[in-house]
Amino acid sequence: MAFAAMVYSGAYSVVISISVVGFYLSYGIPIYLGWRKKSAWIASRGPWHLGNFSNAINLLAILWTVFICLIMVMPPNTRAGWGIVAVIAPLYGLHLLHGKYTIREDSFETSKAAAAIAPEVVMIEGTKLN
Repeated sequence: MAFAAMVYSGAYSVVISISVVGFYLSYGIPIYLGWRKKSAWIASRGPWHLGNFSNAINLLAILWTVFICLIMVMPPNTRAGWGIVAVIAPLYGLHLLHGKYTIREDSFETSKAAAAIAPEVVMIEGTKLN
């Protein structure tokens, strides 16, 4: 009954639009972040890569993501755009209020404790900890 009410009330298109925008952003953000820091990981990439075409394909993927996100919040789906803004704006505000984040490096003691729990899984530089 609730599904039928959602379909006929116009909420269905809003739910679909928010889902599509969230899906594209979840794939587009890592593409952008990886492209931005490409010089840090380019020497350690694996055998399967796009070579000289990777920059063009990354740019194309980012532009496509922006295009789809804009299309999905245009009328009649403007409520989807406002719904996304209503979620992202408070999260960004909390991020600004909290300040800088620091990420701790893994210490040797933590790695040794993990090795005691599962010695066959924990590997450091290709050797097992004993």
